[in-house]
Amino acid sequence: MIPGETVVISPETMAVVDVRGRNQRGVAAQVKEVLADGRIIIDKHGEDRIISTAIKDIKPGDNVRLDQSYSLALERLANDSNSYKIDKVPQVPWDSIGGLEGTISQIRDAIELPMLHSKVFSKFPNKKPVKGVLLCGPPGCGKTLLGKSVAYNLALTKKQRDGGELNGYFMYISGPELLNKWVGEGERQTRGLFAAARETASRENYPVVMFFDEPEAVLRKRGSGVSTDATDSLVSQFLAEMDGLRPLDDVYMLFATNREDILDPAILRPGRIDRKIYVPRPDEEGAVKIFSIHLRDMPLSPQRGLIARVRNPLNDYASFAAAEVFQKPRPILRVYFNDGTQGTLDYKHIFSGASAVSIVGRASDYAIKRGINGDVAEIRKEDLTRAVDEEYLENRALTNLVTPDDVRMAAGSKFDQITDMQPAHIKRGMN
Repeated sequence: MIPGETVVISPETMAVVDVRGRNQRGVAAQVKEVLADGRIIIDKHGEDRIISTAIKDIKPGDNVRLDQSYSLALERLANDSNSYKIDKVPQVPWDSIGGLEGTISQIRDAIELPMLHSKVFSKFPNKKPVKGVLLCGPPGCGKTLLGKSVAYNLALTKKQRDGGELNGYFMYISGPELLNKWVGEGERQTRGLFAAARETASRENYPVVMFFDEPEAVLRKRGSGVSTDATDSLVSQFLAEMDGLRPLDDVYMLFATNREDILDPAILRPGRIDRKIYVPRPDEEGAVKIFSIHLRDMPLSPQRGLIARVRNPLNDYASFAAAEVFQKPRPILRVYFNDGTQGTLDYKHIFSGASAVSIVGRASDYAIKRGINGDVAEIRKEDLTRAVDEEYLENRALTNLVTPDDVRMAAGSKFDQITDMQPAHIKRGMN
């Protein structure tokens, strides 16, 4: 006989006289924690309950089937937290990210240095490993890419320090995925995610990066009139889980958002999120580096003449593409000031790393079509010019891409004197 089987007992002797097998019915629950003696903690209608289990090698985050009395775990069903876990960290070294050297330096100082120089940091009892980092800034500027690079370079740092294999874990969690119409389901998923992260880090002894994309979907300011009872409850659960992480758990939390203004202040306080790092739009020099990365393996048409032969063609093409963006006027908004003058917010003010990827993709399409038609399939400079023009024309009406920082960059010292803004392709006064 095994635990969970139904048996027939003699009323006279109380001995088992027959085994009828397992009852396949039961109640599903998720394991929150495994105790040292093998018992487990589950959530029963919002309350923790300690029960026994007949399951071997049970782990936090496992979904299990319980008997009707909630006293014994009979069967492992699944571990839905595995859908968020990538066993091998994505290979994104720092040098694969262009134009964000200052941002990368801040991240490395906050996360990598304490791991690489733990003996030095141990002399300062007030210096604890960073628990959470908020990456904020305009969309398309590389926040998700930075999160993947943090996971890879943490694993690389650990290998340099301790030796062994390069390994680590990257858990991608999209904020909207935690929203659920069933009461308590989002909180259950949140508990499972944190439990899986803690258990994985302690079992594997490798760093785990929990990357929360669009956290503003579920971690809005409580009582703001925008949040709901469901999101308020999720914020409280999130706070409890964040406080449950010890500094030495090897679990690192990264949050990526372009709406940090609507996050709950309790999430943002030091001790939960210890660093707020702004990820800016690239300038022209940064754009050259980004274009160099994305044009690196592309077939580039050789330039004619002696000067072209001595130049680095990759750098030449990258510089040309950046100049097309930053040195030609392509207006997005007209900005009007209280002294009667006006300024212009150009495409360069909303340019991002994602824009560079799209521009190179368009230029590649033109080269591919020529190759299909029997010409040489190579990117030409006129392809980049055409790609920038088309990217601009498609996005010039999307004024919601413009952030206050973009307007401040365009207006300069006259930012406080702005009286009105209008899309550049619409004449003032027109509906």
